[in-house]
Amino acid sequence: MKMIIEFEMPKDSDAFKMASHGDDLYFTLWDLNQWLKDQLKHNDKLGEEGSEKLQDAQDKLHEILGERGLSLDMVS
Repeated sequence: MKMIIEFEMPKDSDAFKMASHGDDLYFTLWDLNQWLKDQLKHNDKLGEEGSEKLQDAQDKLHEILGERGLSLDMVS
């Protein structure tokens, strides 16, 4: 199956930027999530309070994604 998306430029330039850079945005969020996961697993200097704050941040990231029907696991 092929899909063609057309943009009327310059009117649709913002939509074009979002569509053409979606993978960059996805991988930025993926990298952030992986960093949070690594910090929670391997950073002994965080302490309990620091760990809780990082876990809250990771939970919030997933909550915001979920509210938009998105998940970092949606790409195989």
